[in-house]
Amino acid sequence: MDAQLIRILDSIVIPGAERSVVQLGLVRQVQRHDGQIPIELGDAALMEDVRQSIGEHVRAAITDATGEAVSVQFVNMTPEEENDIRHAVAVMSGKGDVGKSLVTGLLAVALERAGYRVGILDADLTGPSIPRMFDIDGRPTGSSSGVLPTAPATGKPVMKTTYA
Repeated sequence: MDAQLIRILDSIVIPGAERSVVQLGLVRQVQRHDGQIPIELGDAALMEDVRQSIGEHVRAAITDATGEAVSVQFVNMTPEEENDIRHAVAVMSGKGDVGKSLVTGLLAVALERAGYRVGILDADLTGPSIPRMFDIDGRPTGSSSGVLPTAPATGKPVMKTTYA
């Protein structure tokens, strides 16, 4: 894929997910031939209005940078394409108030600093400690095909089963 086009696409952020189409792995195909640039993006959990907005941003950004005609098409993604989770670590206890959320947060930060891509799925039904810990006040976004986790300024995608 063309490095210049990928850099441009990496600057286009999905609202609510706060990550670019490149970071979310939505770029399926980018070609450049005969003054035309057809772009194929995966539609993972994107609502129709978000898809339209992203398509317009992609067309405008690439046309401004290259002067070439751009077409954007969204294609369905398989669950295997959408999910790139290789390892899962469970932090659990039968007792409350033992520091599960603290251990989870510290472990996520340590793994990310070690170079791993990290996400948190917080299934604690009794309290919003993970969203508070990572300063999250938004809710996940998505469509009938899936949900995009909230991404705070810290960068770790977070899914929470309940929000305060």
